[in-house]
Amino acid sequence: MRGQAMRKIAGMLAAIVAAAGVALAAQPIEVRIEAFKEVVIEKDGKTERRWAPPKSVVPGDVIVYRVRFANKGDKPAEDVVVTDPLPKGVVYIPGSATHPEAELLVSADGKRFAPEGKLFVRDEKTGKKRPARPEEIRALRWKLKKPLAPGAEGRFVFKAKVR
Repeated sequence: MRGQAMRKIAGMLAAIVAAAGVALAAQPIEVRIEAFKEVVIEKDGKTERRWAPPKSVVPGDVIVYRVRFANKGDKPAEDVVVTDPLPKGVVYIPGSATHPEAELLVSADGKRFAPEGKLFVRDEKTGKKRPARPEEIRALRWKLKKPLAPGAEGRFVFKAKVR
């Protein structure tokens, strides 16, 4: 049983690290996603949070995703959209996504996106629309507010908890 649990955790870790982002724009945009385990260190009565490579994860661990993007073209990239689907083994932590230079959108199905806190899904039991719960968020999307200059880079960060 322990071996099976470890294989499941190893599989989740692989999915977490391999989560692929997609960028849409007229110019070539490179997207790289890095995953880190948030480690809490307590020393001399102080609590410090650091990021470490996720060698192993267990349910409850917080994973910090850093989504880096760059315009590899020779012209400004207009209407850049970066989408990051979440692995099934994690739950997005609401409010954790950085997005000062972009509009943040979330999705429960990878097709319909809405601003965080304004995504609604149909309740399976009642058939009525209700706000999406964090565990129902399956993708994050950022729409840049301004063109991305040639050679320019940026990044977004968000957190998710391992199920």
